[in-house]
Amino acid sequence: MDVTLSAYSQQTNQWSFQKKIFFFQTIQQVLLKEFPSTSFADLVNLRRKKIIYSHPNLTSGDLASIFESPQVIQYILSTPMTECATDWHYIEISAIELFGNILAGWAEYERFLILQRNQALHSDDFDLEVPPLNENKYYSEYVDNIERDTRKFLTLHCNTPLTLPDAISLINIEIFVIEQRWYEILFTLNLSQRGSHVLLFYRGSTCSPILVSTALIQHWYERENWLSFDPFFTNSGWKNCLMEDSGKYLYQTGVFNKKFFDTNVYNEYIIESNISDTHAVCEILRLTVSGPSRLRFFLIFLCQKHLAKQLIAIGKKLSYTIIELPIMLDLYDSFGKNCYLNSSSCDINNNGIKTYKGFWLNKEINNKFQNCSYKKYRLLVKHRKARGGSFE
Repeated sequence: MDVTLSAYSQQTNQWSFQKKIFFFQTIQQVLLKEFPSTSFADLVNLRRKKIIYSHPNLTSGDLASIFESPQVIQYILSTPMTECATDWHYIEISAIELFGNILAGWAEYERFLILQRNQALHSDDFDLEVPPLNENKYYSEYVDNIERDTRKFLTLHCNTPLTLPDAISLINIEIFVIEQRWYEILFTLNLSQRGSHVLLFYRGSTCSPILVSTALIQHWYERENWLSFDPFFTNSGWKNCLMEDSGKYLYQTGVFNKKFFDTNVYNEYIIESNISDTHAVCEILRLTVSGPSRLRFFLIFLCQKHLAKQLIAIGKKLSYTIIELPIMLDLYDSFGKNCYLNSSSCDINNNGIKTYKGFWLNKEINNKFQNCSYKKYRLLVKHRKARGGSFE
């Protein structure tokens, strides 16, 4: 009986895999033949406009709250877009049947493209060694232009070594998009294929290092791409968190002019307009950790520790951040205001979960991290839980 069930399960999985491959190949054919000058993003944006027109109550919230709505799913299933050929509506319907919604299907399609170009589509199941909970076994580095890097890395999401841009992109898709449903990243996946990143990796018995954590570093001259300045993150729904003493801690970073210190009321515009050393300012984005929950708990500490060190090494004194995880915010709170400041917050989906924009004050936060071992970190977590803190 067990053998029969196992064989049936394997047959079902193989059928499901083949159906998904056919779905991805259909997308490729449709985009290439019918929409050669149109991207997946263009078609999703067109659908989004039609959704908002038909359902004006869905004007707020992130893309997940819109495209995962039962009423929107039913609307897409029953309403083809007249500007598109019938084949595209078939793709929308198939994406909903296979993955739940069109954006989840888009994410899986982008994952397919990465595996396809690295000849990793038919990789066998694997038991990649799980990296240890030992700080001394990990290495980090800052890479200025990942698109020029010729190395290959393993990830905990694929048993085939990938190019560095593809390894970072795959991790971002797996963690942020497929797992956390942050579909907005799909529109800017190119940022995971180029530019400056900090890497954290483990060298074990495998031929290639295992990339376990990455972070995108956007410099001031790239600020047109910063999420911190994007209209979605600067609208009236964001509430100012800066206090009068915030200016003192910010000024101590050394990136502001003297006029800034004389200001009595602080907001994000005043901060931006008084920066004098723009080279020393950056945005930290897409900080990822991979692996099972116990390893992630370890890595969320270690990756930040290495990130702070690498930022100091390249001369960054102030870093813009966008954070939702309480475990990170509580740690910064324990470090003190001279290490981290919240600038504004917003309950994006009106579900009681706040997202915070803020600043790493790099010199001080690096000092705290370098003097904090994983053992001390676990004790801090234990003590805060005992006091009723929000650490998980």
